[in-house]
Amino acid sequence: MKKIFLLLLSIATLPIYCMQKERPVIYPCINIGTTIPVYISTKQLSGNNMPVCETVQSGWQQLEEIANIAKEETNPTELRPIYRPIQKEKDKVLLETDLSEKLYNDSLNLMQTYNSKKLIALIADFNNAKNSDISEDAMSKLAFDKKIDENNIKIMTFFGYLKYYNTQIESNNEPIPSYGEICLTATKKQINNHLADILNLYSSKNSNSTEKVYNAQLMKEKYPTFHQLRHNLQRTDYYKRSEFFSYIYQNKENQQPLYADLSYNQLKKLFYEDAVKMVKQEPYNLHMLLEIIEAGKKLTPTKDEDSFGNDIITTELPIEKKIALFLSCPIKLAIIQKRITVICQLIKKYNDQRNNKITPTEKQVLAYQNRLLDFAFPDSFDQTVFDDKIYAFNELNTLSSNIHVLQYSKHDEVEECFNQLYPHLIKTT
Repeated sequence: MKKIFLLLLSIATLPIYCMQKERPVIYPCINIGTTIPVYISTKQLSGNNMPVCETVQSGWQQLEEIANIAKEETNPTELRPIYRPIQKEKDKVLLETDLSEKLYNDSLNLMQTYNSKKLIALIADFNNAKNSDISEDAMSKLAFDKKIDENNIKIMTFFGYLKYYNTQIESNNEPIPSYGEICLTATKKQINNHLADILNLYSSKNSNSTEKVYNAQLMKEKYPTFHQLRHNLQRTDYYKRSEFFSYIYQNKENQQPLYADLSYNQLKKLFYEDAVKMVKQEPYNLHMLLEIIEAGKKLTPTKDEDSFGNDIITTELPIEKKIALFLSCPIKLAIIQKRITVICQLIKKYNDQRNNKITPTEKQVLAYQNRLLDFAFPDSFDQTVFDDKIYAFNELNTLSSNIHVLQYSKHDEVEECFNQLYPHLIKTT
């Protein structure tokens, strides 16, 4: 019995050396449940003959990965649910929409019945609305998307002027005036008894009243930027601005050459047909004539303004064309042809004057002619399309005026010019 007791005691106190991969203790209180075979000797134990015990743990690497996973999953950091502020975002959108509609209606009310007090209040309201990511461009686009009519043109005009005003006062540090500064009190007389008024006598028919009037002198001196804004907002020619606003918000013109694939005979035919309309003082397309000339210059061999002018005189028209011209126009065919050759020379002069400038499109010209001054364009708009250093707006306007002079010139005046421009064609005509 005593021997059994000693045997059990030696087992309980036996140091066990496990020859295994060293790893950190993760769960010291957890029994992994690994079976460890032990070699036991009844001999007296010492440091030299201490038995060595080895554990056999197949798949140890998998156990380590499981332990690591367990460690990650039991991170002491408390996990809290994440809530997306969906309702707050919806509320923000609704708030911005309501605010935009209010600014839209207030600006329309101002433009329909101008009042300086309304203007100052609207400027203040809009500056506060900027904190809600509402911009002048956004308000103009809102009006444009609704409908292009006079009311929405007024709103787009207002916010374009307002953007320019805000930009200017930001750079020149001009403060926004108060309503008390804008207006002064003036006396208004209601005179029905003029004789009493002349004699400075009392009359029950005459009365005096006071009213608030715009203090133009003070505003011009102290608040010149505001004064100019007020002046601009009182313009009434909004009906002219539809082309301007349509262009700056729909600037997607296809500027591909229209006549690049045509032969010279086809180009000459089209040029002649439209030039005849000009001679007859009917609506004609000046841009079409210019594009036809440009297409001719890209042919091989090149056909320029002189080529078109010469060939219009020397080419024999079909008899049906001659009859049609005779019936539709009292001008002789020779006179028509000479006027067309002069058009070619006017176009040549235009092309020489514009040099490297680009010929603007028809829509571009209409928008340019109806553009607003002291007006800030949307940030998305390419303002260079109105740059007269890049585009030949002035030169094209001069050409149009010159053609108008040709249209109303007398036949002998045209004849005199033709003989000097085309002396080699005098016998032909």
